[in-house]
Amino acid sequence: MTHITLKAVLSVRSPTQFMNMMLYSPKKYPLSLVFLHICFALCDVVSSTNSFPGAIYTRVNSRSKEHTFKSFVARSQISCSHGCLSNTRCYSTNFRDAFHPSHLNGLCEFNYDAMVDRQTLENELHHEEGFVYTRYPRGSLDGGCRWYGCQNKGVCILQENAYTCACELPWTGTFCETKICALSERVYFSPIVLYNFTTLGAKGSNGPDSNVGYRGTGLQHVSVADGVQEWHVPITAKFIVEACGASGGDGTTAVGGRGAKVKGELRLAKGERLKIIVGQRGLTKGVQNHGGGGGGTFVFNTTNFSVPILVAGGGGGGSQFNGLHGNDKTEGSGNASGSNGVGGLVCRHKDKNSRQPPCGSGAGFYGKGGCRVSKDLLTCSNGECDEGGKSHSDNFKGGNNKSWSKCDGGFGGGGACDICPGGGGGYSGGGVANNWQAGGGGSYIPVHDNTWNATKGG
Repeated sequence: MTHITLKAVLSVRSPTQFMNMMLYSPKKYPLSLVFLHICFALCDVVSSTNSFPGAIYTRVNSRSKEHTFKSFVARSQISCSHGCLSNTRCYSTNFRDAFHPSHLNGLCEFNYDAMVDRQTLENELHHEEGFVYTRYPRGSLDGGCRWYGCQNKGVCILQENAYTCACELPWTGTFCETKICALSERVYFSPIVLYNFTTLGAKGSNGPDSNVGYRGTGLQHVSVADGVQEWHVPITAKFIVEACGASGGDGTTAVGGRGAKVKGELRLAKGERLKIIVGQRGLTKGVQNHGGGGGGTFVFNTTNFSVPILVAGGGGGGSQFNGLHGNDKTEGSGNASGSNGVGGLVCRHKDKNSRQPPCGSGAGFYGKGGCRVSKDLLTCSNGECDEGGKSHSDNFKGGNNKSWSKCDGGFGGGGACDICPGGGGGYSGGGVANNWQAGGGGSYIPVHDNTWNATKGG
Protein backbone atom coordinates (compact mmCIF):
# COMPACT_ATOMS: atom_id res chain seq x y z
CA MET A 1 0.00 0.00 0.00
CA THR A 2 1.28 3.46 -0.83
CA HIS A 3 2.10 5.38 2.31
CA ILE A 4 3.83 8.57 3.44
CA THR A 5 5.84 8.94 6.63
CA LEU A 6 4.52 11.43 9.17
CA LYS A 7 7.24 13.81 10.32
CA ALA A 8 7.51 16.65 12.85
CA VAL A 9 10.07 19.35 12.00
CA LEU A 10 11.07 22.16 14.38
CA SER A 11 11.91 25.52 12.83
CA VAL A 12 12.28 29.07 14.18
CA ARG A 13 9.34 31.39 13.52
CA SER A 14 8.50 34.94 14.49
CA PRO A 15 6.05 35.51 17.40
CA THR A 16 3.39 36.63 14.92
CA GLN A 17 3.64 33.54 12.73
CA PHE A 18 0.17 32.04 12.25
CA MET A 19 -0.58 28.36 12.06
CA ASN A 20 -1.11 26.61 8.78
CA MET A 21 -2.63 23.34 7.68
CA MET A 22 -2.40 21.68 4.29
CA LEU A 23 -4.40 19.02 2.48
CA TYR A 24 -1.94 17.55 0.03
CA SER A 25 -1.73 14.81 -2.58
CA PRO A 26 1.57 14.63 -4.52
CA LYS A 27 1.40 13.70 -8.20
CA LYS A 28 3.89 10.87 -8.02
CA TYR A 29 1.51 8.62 -6.09
CA PRO A 30 -1.20 6.87 -8.11
CA LEU A 31 -3.72 6.92 -5.27
CA SER A 32 -5.52 10.08 -4.30
CA LEU A 33 -4.09 11.03 -0.91
CA VAL A 34 -5.11 13.85 1.39
CA PHE A 35 -2.61 15.36 3.80
CA LEU A 36 -2.95 17.81 6.64
CA HIS A 37 0.12 19.87 7.48
CA ILE A 38 0.04 22.13 10.52
CA CYS A 39 2.52 24.77 11.64
CA PHE A 40 1.93 25.29 15.34
CA ALA A 41 3.25 27.73 17.92
CA LEU A 42 4.91 26.36 21.07
CA CYS A 43 4.14 27.92 24.43
CA ASP A 44 7.17 29.79 25.83
CA VAL A 45 9.71 27.18 24.73
CA VAL A 46 13.22 28.26 23.78
CA SER A 47 14.71 24.81 23.19
CA SER A 48 13.70 21.20 22.77
CA THR A 49 14.03 19.09 25.90
CA ASN A 50 13.63 15.49 26.99
CA SER A 51 13.00 16.46 30.60
CA PHE A 52 9.81 15.32 32.28
CA PRO A 53 8.89 13.30 35.40
CA GLY A 54 10.39 9.81 35.08
CA ALA A 55 12.64 10.66 32.13
CA ILE A 56 15.75 9.52 34.02
CA TYR A 57 15.53 5.93 35.25
CA THR A 58 17.35 5.27 38.57
CA ARG A 59 17.86 2.16 40.73
CA VAL A 60 19.53 2.57 44.15
CA ASN A 61 21.89 -0.17 45.43
CA SER A 62 22.01 -1.63 41.91
CA ARG A 63 24.80 -2.13 39.40
CA SER A 64 24.95 -3.26 35.77
CA LYS A 65 28.00 -5.43 35.02
CA GLU A 66 27.21 -6.96 31.63
CA HIS A 67 27.48 -3.76 29.56
CA THR A 68 30.26 -1.71 31.21
CA PHE A 69 32.95 -0.43 28.83
CA LYS A 70 34.72 2.22 30.93
CA SER A 71 35.36 2.92 34.64
CA PHE A 72 37.21 5.73 36.42
CA VAL A 73 37.42 7.62 39.72
CA ALA A 74 34.73 10.30 40.09
CA ARG A 75 34.06 12.63 43.00
CA SER A 76 30.33 13.09 42.41
CA GLN A 77 27.38 11.59 40.60
CA ILE A 78 26.93 14.86 38.72
CA SER A 79 30.39 14.61 37.18
CA CYS A 80 29.75 10.93 36.37
CA SER A 81 26.43 11.76 34.66
CA HIS A 82 27.93 14.68 32.77
CA GLY A 83 30.69 12.46 31.45
CA CYS A 84 28.18 9.88 30.24
CA LEU A 85 26.03 12.44 28.44
CA SER A 86 29.14 13.76 26.70
CA ASN A 87 30.02 10.25 25.46
CA THR A 88 27.91 9.12 22.49
CA ARG A 89 28.38 5.45 23.43
CA CYS A 90 27.24 5.84 27.04
CA TYR A 91 23.59 5.22 27.82
CA SER A 92 23.74 4.57 31.56
CA THR A 93 26.08 4.75 34.56
CA ASN A 94 26.91 2.88 37.73
CA PHE A 95 28.10 5.31 40.44
CA ARG A 96 29.55 4.46 43.87
CA ASP A 97 29.78 7.34 46.31
CA ALA A 98 33.28 8.10 47.65
CA PHE A 99 31.83 9.03 51.01
CA HIS A 100 30.20 5.66 51.65
CA PRO A 101 31.80 4.17 54.85
CA SER A 102 32.98 1.02 53.03
CA HIS A 103 34.49 2.81 50.02
CA LEU A 104 37.78 4.72 49.71
CA ASN A 105 37.13 6.32 46.30
CA GLY A 106 34.16 7.30 44.18
CA LEU A 107 33.69 5.12 41.10
CA CYS A 108 31.93 5.89 37.81
CA GLU A 109 31.22 3.21 35.21
CA PHE A 110 29.89 3.84 31.70
CA ASN A 111 27.49 1.26 30.20
CA TYR A 112 26.44 0.65 26.61
CA ASP A 113 23.01 -0.96 26.97
CA ALA A 114 21.20 0.84 24.15
CA MET A 115 19.56 -2.25 22.66
CA VAL A 116 18.51 -3.88 25.93
CA ASP A 117 14.84 -3.52 26.77
CA ARG A 118 13.78 -2.39 30.22
CA GLN A 119 12.53 -5.72 31.54
CA THR A 120 15.70 -7.59 30.50
CA LEU A 121 17.98 -4.97 32.02
CA GLU A 122 16.09 -4.89 35.31
CA ASN A 123 16.58 -8.65 35.53
CA GLU A 124 20.32 -8.22 34.87
CA LEU A 125 20.95 -5.58 37.52
CA HIS A 126 22.96 -6.80 40.53
CA HIS A 127 22.25 -5.72 44.09
CA GLU A 128 25.32 -3.92 45.42
CA GLU A 129 25.20 -1.56 48.39
CA GLY A 130 26.38 1.97 47.63
CA PHE A 131 25.93 1.79 43.86
CA VAL A 132 23.32 3.79 41.96
CA TYR A 133 22.36 2.73 38.43
CA THR A 134 21.09 5.58 36.21
CA ARG A 135 19.85 5.48 32.62
CA TYR A 136 19.50 8.68 30.61
CA PRO A 137 17.08 9.63 27.79
CA ARG A 138 18.74 9.57 24.39
CA GLY A 139 15.67 10.23 22.24
CA SER A 140 14.81 7.55 19.67
CA LEU A 141 18.38 6.23 19.50
CA ASP A 142 17.89 3.98 22.51
CA GLY A 143 14.30 3.12 21.71
CA GLY A 144 13.47 6.17 23.86
CA CYS A 145 9.75 5.74 24.36
CA ARG A 146 10.12 1.97 24.85
CA TRP A 147 11.97 2.88 28.04
CA TYR A 148 10.32 6.04 29.22
CA GLY A 149 6.95 5.86 27.54
CA CYS A 150 5.15 8.80 25.95
CA GLN A 151 3.64 11.59 27.99
CA ASN A 152 0.13 13.03 27.69
CA LYS A 153 -1.51 10.03 25.97
CA GLY A 154 1.11 9.74 23.21
CA VAL A 155 1.67 6.33 21.57
CA CYS A 156 5.13 4.74 21.14
CA ILE A 157 5.54 3.41 17.57
CA LEU A 158 8.37 1.92 15.50
CA GLN A 159 9.05 4.22 12.57
CA GLU A 160 12.06 4.24 10.23
CA ASN A 161 13.95 1.77 12.48
CA ALA A 162 13.51 3.92 15.58
CA TYR A 163 10.92 4.18 18.34
CA THR A 164 9.16 7.54 18.47
CA CYS A 165 6.09 9.01 20.12
CA ALA A 166 3.01 9.79 18.03
CA CYS A 167 1.56 12.71 20.00
CA GLU A 168 -1.99 13.89 20.44
CA LEU A 169 -2.63 17.59 20.06
CA PRO A 170 -1.93 19.94 21.78
CA TRP A 171 1.30 18.04 22.65
CA THR A 172 4.51 17.60 20.68
CA GLY A 173 8.20 16.83 21.33
CA THR A 174 10.28 13.66 21.64
CA PHE A 175 8.09 12.32 24.46
CA CYS A 176 4.99 14.50 23.87
CA GLU A 177 6.17 16.71 26.71
CA THR A 178 5.82 20.13 25.02
CA LYS A 179 2.45 21.83 24.84
CA ILE A 180 1.23 23.75 21.79
CA CYS A 181 -0.27 27.11 22.66
CA ALA A 182 -3.02 29.31 21.27
CA LEU A 183 -2.23 32.19 18.95
CA SER A 184 -2.63 34.71 21.76
CA GLU A 185 0.24 33.16 23.73
CA ARG A 186 3.91 33.89 23.27
CA VAL A 187 5.55 32.10 20.33
CA TYR A 188 9.14 30.98 19.82
CA PHE A 189 9.09 27.90 17.62
CA SER A 190 6.84 26.28 15.06
CA PRO A 191 7.05 22.50 14.49
CA ILE A 192 5.49 21.00 11.36
CA VAL A 193 3.08 18.14 12.01
CA LEU A 194 2.10 16.12 8.95
CA TYR A 195 -1.13 14.12 8.87
CA ASN A 196 -1.54 11.71 6.01
CA PHE A 197 -5.12 10.76 5.13
CA THR A 198 -4.93 7.76 2.80
CA THR A 199 -7.24 5.27 1.14
CA LEU A 200 -6.24 2.92 3.99
CA GLY A 201 -5.58 0.22 1.42
CA ALA A 202 -9.06 0.23 -0.09
CA LYS A 203 -9.44 -0.25 -3.85
CA GLY A 204 -12.26 -0.06 -6.33
CA SER A 205 -15.78 1.23 -5.78
CA ASN A 206 -15.94 0.97 -1.99
CA GLY A 207 -13.90 3.07 0.43
CA PRO A 208 -12.12 1.84 3.58
CA ASP A 209 -14.09 0.12 6.32
CA SER A 210 -11.81 0.73 9.33
CA ASN A 211 -9.05 3.05 10.60
CA VAL A 212 -6.61 0.23 11.40
CA GLY A 213 -4.02 1.80 9.11
CA TYR A 214 -3.95 4.91 11.31
CA ARG A 215 -3.14 3.09 14.55
CA GLY A 216 -0.10 4.50 16.28
CA THR A 217 -0.35 7.84 14.42
CA GLY A 218 -1.91 11.19 15.11
CA LEU A 219 -4.94 10.04 13.08
CA GLN A 220 -5.79 7.02 15.23
CA HIS A 221 -9.01 8.70 16.43
CA VAL A 222 -10.33 9.36 12.92
CA SER A 223 -13.57 7.44 12.48
CA VAL A 224 -14.39 5.56 9.27
CA ALA A 225 -17.91 4.62 8.22
CA ASP A 226 -18.93 3.36 4.78
CA GLY A 227 -15.70 4.71 3.31
CA VAL A 228 -16.11 8.23 4.70
CA GLN A 229 -13.46 9.47 7.13
CA GLU A 230 -14.46 11.92 9.86
CA TRP A 231 -11.83 14.13 11.46
CA HIS A 232 -12.23 16.55 14.36
CA VAL A 233 -10.23 19.75 13.83
CA PRO A 234 -7.75 19.83 16.76
CA ILE A 235 -7.03 23.57 16.88
CA THR A 236 -8.29 26.85 15.48
CA ALA A 237 -6.01 27.75 12.60
CA LYS A 238 -5.57 29.15 9.14
CA PHE A 239 -5.16 26.26 6.74
CA ILE A 240 -3.31 25.99 3.44
CA VAL A 241 -5.30 23.33 1.60
CA GLU A 242 -4.14 21.21 -1.34
CA ALA A 243 -5.94 18.11 -2.61
CA CYS A 244 -6.04 15.91 -5.74
CA GLY A 245 -8.60 13.62 -7.32
CA ALA A 246 -7.71 10.03 -8.30
CA SER A 247 -6.63 8.89 -11.75
CA GLY A 248 -8.85 6.85 -14.05
CA GLY A 249 -7.97 3.23 -14.81
CA ASP A 250 -5.78 2.56 -17.85
CA GLY A 251 -7.12 1.14 -21.11
CA THR A 252 -5.48 -1.35 -23.48
CA THR A 253 -3.54 1.22 -25.45
CA ALA A 254 -4.13 4.44 -23.53
CA VAL A 255 -3.94 5.70 -19.95
CA GLY A 256 -6.53 7.04 -17.59
CA GLY A 257 -6.75 10.78 -17.00
CA ARG A 258 -5.12 12.31 -13.93
CA GLY A 259 -7.14 13.87 -11.15
CA ALA A 260 -7.42 17.63 -10.77
CA LYS A 261 -5.64 19.55 -8.00
CA VAL A 262 -7.11 22.35 -5.89
CA LYS A 263 -5.22 24.59 -3.49
CA GLY A 264 -6.14 27.49 -1.24
CA GLU A 265 -6.44 29.01 2.21
CA LEU A 266 -9.09 28.12 4.75
CA ARG A 267 -9.72 28.92 8.38
CA LEU A 268 -11.22 26.22 10.60
CA ALA A 269 -12.15 26.26 14.27
CA LYS A 270 -11.20 23.68 16.88
CA GLY A 271 -13.89 21.04 17.27
CA GLU A 272 -15.27 21.31 13.74
CA ARG A 273 -15.93 17.92 12.18
CA LEU A 274 -14.90 17.34 8.60
CA LYS A 275 -15.98 14.52 6.31
CA ILE A 276 -13.19 13.43 3.97
CA ILE A 277 -13.63 11.21 0.91
CA VAL A 278 -10.25 10.15 -0.45
CA GLY A 279 -10.81 9.31 -4.11
CA GLN A 280 -9.64 5.90 -5.35
CA ARG A 281 -8.31 4.98 -8.77
CA GLY A 282 -10.61 3.33 -11.30
CA LEU A 283 -9.96 -0.35 -11.94
CA THR A 284 -8.95 -1.92 -15.25
CA LYS A 285 -10.17 -5.21 -16.74
CA GLY A 286 -13.20 -4.65 -18.94
CA VAL A 287 -14.27 -6.66 -21.97
CA GLN A 288 -11.84 -4.71 -24.09
CA ASN A 289 -9.63 -3.63 -21.18
CA HIS A 290 -11.05 -0.17 -20.71
CA GLY A 291 -10.60 1.65 -17.41
CA GLY A 292 -13.03 2.74 -14.72
CA GLY A 293 -13.34 6.42 -13.84
CA GLY A 294 -11.23 7.84 -11.00
CA GLY A 295 -12.95 8.98 -7.83
CA GLY A 296 -13.07 12.63 -6.81
CA THR A 297 -11.68 13.85 -3.48
CA PHE A 298 -14.26 15.68 -1.35
CA VAL A 299 -14.07 17.61 1.91
CA PHE A 300 -17.16 19.03 3.60
CA ASN A 301 -18.34 20.05 7.06
CA THR A 302 -20.75 17.79 8.94
CA THR A 303 -22.95 20.79 9.79
CA ASN A 304 -23.44 21.72 6.14
CA PHE A 305 -24.03 18.81 3.78
CA SER A 306 -25.43 20.97 1.01
CA VAL A 307 -22.19 22.71 -0.02
CA PRO A 308 -18.70 21.13 -0.07
CA ILE A 309 -15.60 22.88 1.24
CA LEU A 310 -13.65 21.65 -1.76
CA VAL A 311 -13.75 19.02 -4.50
CA ALA A 312 -10.92 17.79 -6.73
CA GLY A 313 -12.27 15.90 -9.76
CA GLY A 314 -11.11 12.40 -10.72
CA GLY A 315 -9.75 11.47 -14.16
CA GLY A 316 -11.67 9.62 -16.87
CA GLY A 317 -10.89 5.97 -17.65
CA GLY A 318 -8.66 5.07 -20.59
CA SER A 319 -9.85 3.24 -23.70
CA GLN A 320 -8.31 3.48 -27.17
CA PHE A 321 -8.04 7.15 -26.20
CA ASN A 322 -6.45 8.59 -23.08
CA GLY A 323 -8.99 9.48 -20.42
CA LEU A 324 -9.48 13.22 -19.93
CA HIS A 325 -8.06 14.81 -16.80
CA GLY A 326 -10.13 16.00 -13.88
CA ASN A 327 -11.27 19.52 -14.75
CA ASP A 328 -10.24 22.84 -13.18
CA LYS A 329 -13.83 24.11 -13.49
CA THR A 330 -17.04 22.93 -11.81
CA GLU A 331 -18.27 21.12 -14.92
CA GLY A 332 -16.64 17.87 -15.98
CA SER A 333 -14.14 17.72 -18.83
CA GLY A 334 -15.32 16.48 -22.24
CA ASN A 335 -18.44 16.97 -24.36
CA ALA A 336 -20.74 14.62 -22.46
CA SER A 337 -19.82 15.68 -18.94
CA GLY A 338 -22.20 17.05 -16.33
CA SER A 339 -22.49 20.59 -14.94
CA ASN A 340 -23.96 22.31 -11.88
CA GLY A 341 -23.10 19.35 -9.65
CA VAL A 342 -24.92 16.57 -11.55
CA GLY A 343 -23.60 13.37 -13.11
CA GLY A 344 -22.21 12.99 -16.63
CA LEU A 345 -23.88 11.49 -19.69
CA VAL A 346 -23.13 8.44 -21.84
CA CYS A 347 -23.38 8.80 -25.61
CA ARG A 348 -24.12 6.35 -28.39
CA HIS A 349 -20.94 5.54 -30.30
CA LYS A 350 -20.85 7.13 -33.75
CA ASP A 351 -19.71 3.84 -35.37
CA LYS A 352 -21.58 1.33 -33.18
CA ASN A 353 -25.16 2.48 -33.49
CA SER A 354 -26.75 -0.82 -32.48
CA ARG A 355 -24.92 -1.15 -29.20
CA GLN A 356 -25.99 0.19 -25.85
CA PRO A 357 -22.81 0.48 -23.74
CA PRO A 358 -23.28 -0.55 -20.11
CA CYS A 359 -20.42 1.65 -18.91
CA GLY A 360 -21.20 4.41 -16.43
CA SER A 361 -20.59 8.13 -16.22
CA GLY A 362 -19.09 9.78 -13.16
CA ALA A 363 -21.20 11.21 -10.36
CA GLY A 364 -21.48 14.84 -9.32
CA PHE A 365 -21.91 16.14 -5.77
CA TYR A 366 -25.69 16.33 -6.14
CA GLY A 367 -26.48 13.80 -8.86
CA LYS A 368 -25.53 10.23 -9.78
CA GLY A 369 -23.76 9.04 -12.86
CA GLY A 370 -25.63 6.65 -15.14
CA CYS A 371 -25.84 4.73 -18.44
CA ARG A 372 -27.55 5.28 -21.77
CA VAL A 373 -31.33 5.03 -21.44
CA SER A 374 -31.82 3.15 -24.75
CA LYS A 375 -29.68 1.90 -27.59
CA ASP A 376 -32.08 3.58 -29.99
CA LEU A 377 -31.78 7.00 -28.38
CA LEU A 378 -29.60 9.20 -30.57
CA THR A 379 -28.80 11.76 -27.90
CA CYS A 380 -26.58 11.29 -24.87
CA SER A 381 -28.40 10.32 -21.68
CA ASN A 382 -28.09 9.42 -18.01
CA GLY A 383 -30.29 6.52 -16.96
CA GLU A 384 -29.97 4.99 -13.52
CA CYS A 385 -27.77 1.88 -13.46
CA ASP A 386 -25.27 0.09 -11.23
CA GLU A 387 -22.37 1.19 -13.42
CA GLY A 388 -22.96 4.89 -12.77
CA GLY A 389 -20.94 6.56 -10.00
CA LYS A 390 -22.83 7.49 -6.83
CA SER A 391 -23.25 10.97 -5.37
CA HIS A 392 -23.38 12.52 -1.91
CA SER A 393 -26.59 10.71 -0.92
CA ASP A 394 -24.87 7.32 -1.48
CA ASN A 395 -21.51 8.24 0.10
CA PHE A 396 -19.81 8.65 -3.30
CA LYS A 397 -19.43 4.94 -4.03
CA GLY A 398 -17.93 4.09 -7.39
CA GLY A 399 -19.97 2.46 -10.16
CA ASN A 400 -20.20 -1.31 -10.01
CA ASN A 401 -19.94 -3.66 -12.97
CA LYS A 402 -21.47 -6.96 -11.83
CA SER A 403 -20.26 -8.82 -14.90
CA TRP A 404 -16.67 -7.60 -14.73
CA SER A 405 -15.71 -6.98 -11.11
CA LYS A 406 -12.30 -5.58 -12.04
CA CYS A 407 -13.89 -2.78 -14.04
CA ASP A 408 -15.45 -0.82 -11.16
CA GLY A 409 -15.21 2.92 -10.89
CA GLY A 410 -13.11 4.38 -8.09
CA PHE A 411 -14.63 5.33 -4.73
CA GLY A 412 -15.43 9.02 -5.01
CA GLY A 413 -18.11 8.68 -7.69
CA GLY A 414 -16.11 7.16 -10.59
CA GLY A 415 -18.15 5.36 -13.27
CA ALA A 416 -17.57 1.66 -14.05
CA CYS A 417 -16.19 0.53 -17.40
CA ASP A 418 -17.26 -2.27 -19.73
CA ILE A 419 -17.02 -2.10 -23.53
CA CYS A 420 -16.36 1.60 -23.00
CA PRO A 421 -14.55 3.48 -20.20
CA GLY A 422 -16.04 5.07 -17.08
CA GLY A 423 -16.28 8.82 -16.39
CA GLY A 424 -14.49 10.47 -13.44
CA GLY A 425 -16.29 11.55 -10.29
CA GLY A 426 -16.21 15.14 -9.04
CA TYR A 427 -18.29 18.22 -8.30
CA SER A 428 -19.91 17.47 -11.68
CA GLY A 429 -19.44 14.03 -13.22
CA GLY A 430 -17.34 13.12 -16.25
CA GLY A 431 -19.23 11.61 -19.19
CA VAL A 432 -18.49 9.24 -22.10
CA ALA A 433 -18.50 10.95 -25.52
CA ASN A 434 -19.60 9.43 -28.84
CA ASN A 435 -16.04 8.28 -29.60
CA TRP A 436 -16.06 6.61 -26.16
CA GLN A 437 -13.48 8.89 -24.65
CA ALA A 438 -14.18 9.35 -20.95
CA GLY A 439 -14.25 12.78 -19.32
CA GLY A 440 -12.92 13.72 -15.91
CA GLY A 441 -14.92 15.09 -13.00
CA GLY A 442 -15.25 18.79 -12.18
CA SER A 443 -13.64 20.61 -9.24
CA TYR A 444 -14.97 23.09 -6.70
CA ILE A 445 -13.21 25.85 -4.78
CA PRO A 446 -15.00 28.04 -2.22
CA VAL A 447 -13.59 31.43 -3.32
CA HIS A 448 -12.47 32.68 -6.73
CA ASP A 449 -9.58 34.97 -5.86
CA ASN A 450 -5.80 34.78 -5.60
CA THR A 451 -6.00 32.59 -2.47
CA TRP A 452 -7.52 29.62 -4.34
CA ASN A 453 -6.81 27.88 -7.64
CA ALA A 454 -7.61 24.63 -9.43
CA THR A 455 -5.36 22.81 -11.90
CA LYS A 456 -6.60 20.38 -14.56
CA GLY A 457 -4.86 17.02 -14.19
CA GLY A 458 -2.93 18.12 -11.11
